[in-house]
Amino acid sequence: MQRAPWRRARAAQGERRPGEGGPGLTLAVSFSTLAVAYGLSFTFPVFYVALLSEFGQGRGPTAAVYSLHMLVGGGISPLIGYCMDRSGPRLLLPIGAILLAGGLLLSAAARDLTDLALSFGILVALGVGCVGSVPQSALLARVFPRTRGAAIGMAFAGIGLGVFLLSPLTQALISALTWRGAFVALAALAAAVLLPLTTFLLPRSASIRGPGPALDAVAAGPAGDWTLREALRTRPLWYLLLVFFLTPIGMFAVTTHQVIYAVDRGYGHVTAVAIFGIVGALSSVGRFAFGALSDRFGRAATGILSYALTTLGILALMLAPGPPVLWPLYAYTLFFGLTFGARGPIISALTAELYRGRSYGAIFGMISVGQGLGMALGPWLGGAIFDVMGSYQAAFGLAVTSTVAAAALLARAGAHLSLPAAAAGTASPLREVT
Repeated sequence: MQRAPWRRARAAQGERRPGEGGPGLTLAVSFSTLAVAYGLSFTFPVFYVALLSEFGQGRGPTAAVYSLHMLVGGGISPLIGYCMDRSGPRLLLPIGAILLAGGLLLSAAARDLTDLALSFGILVALGVGCVGSVPQSALLARVFPRTRGAAIGMAFAGIGLGVFLLSPLTQALISALTWRGAFVALAALAAAVLLPLTTFLLPRSASIRGPGPALDAVAAGPAGDWTLREALRTRPLWYLLLVFFLTPIGMFAVTTHQVIYAVDRGYGHVTAVAIFGIVGALSSVGRFAFGALSDRFGRAATGILSYALTTLGILALMLAPGPPVLWPLYAYTLFFGLTFGARGPIISALTAELYRGRSYGAIFGMISVGQGLGMALGPWLGGAIFDVMGSYQAAFGLAVTSTVAAAALLARAGAHLSLPAAAAGTASPLREVT
């Protein structure tokens, strides 16, 4: 019987010293941190309708606050990765928790979209960046060298669970307390959960400074210690950056506007929120499942399968005719939900295998700049196209196009590994550089 990822990592690293947390605790803390941080970040589409009514600035300008949030999160990714490579998570993660909670609290006092852009668009984004996918991927890639896809996918499944739980909670808070009161309540939740997780429960052994024994086991060879400067001269890094850019254009041009699109089609607001809330739950399953499948069948092949399902989901949503026909919404929820976020674990693991060594955090952070740009552009594009054309069909068509292009680029990046990651438990070096 195959051992669980955390047990494999424990065997590879040897017995931990007394008083130190093991890989299982590290994985649990990462899962919980990602659940709360991204669950809170992705509440913006739930606030969207209330914010449109409050400020009356149109769909494009209101969605631009979320675009700024994504842009800031992506823009600081290389710095976050560099900090992780140099000093580890012990200081960075608590700072992120404070920024996130403080930004949500200030959002409650926003007088206009400019205030909201400063609080949610910048402060909350900085907080999510400091506790989010880049530091957690850097940490888990070191702790689980032989089952990265499964381990990162398991931790990233927390994102889907957070969205699933916090989206309906946010809607209930808005109904009971208004949108301002909801922001205050969510700020309290962030402080109460994230500060203990990042300050007291993060294991003392959860450091990524230096290669470590687990890294040495897979980092042998001529390409065993990449630097960011060296990685920037290779084609796969730019392929992956473009994949991370195109994917969220497709995903967030849809998700940011999915609720209001369904309402425009005639479905009830509560019905739309309830159905689309399932996307978060399914994404938890998908992140782990596709991460584990990529360990076995290869990163690129698994990623292409996920993009095909995403495309089917978007097409189903575009076909939704309105009530009482609900099957297109359920088809969208199933296919899109299972693949929402599925590429994160795949690309995180692929990056670790292409660029082995001490600078993984900085390299993955640079790739994540593409994600930030795409996540910034996607929500704004969806709203701007609607404002011009009066329909979301063109925006969703653009989402399909960007998804197909991302799949092609991921295939190009994956071709630079001579063997699937799971072959003998080690990764192959890059075949060529620019």
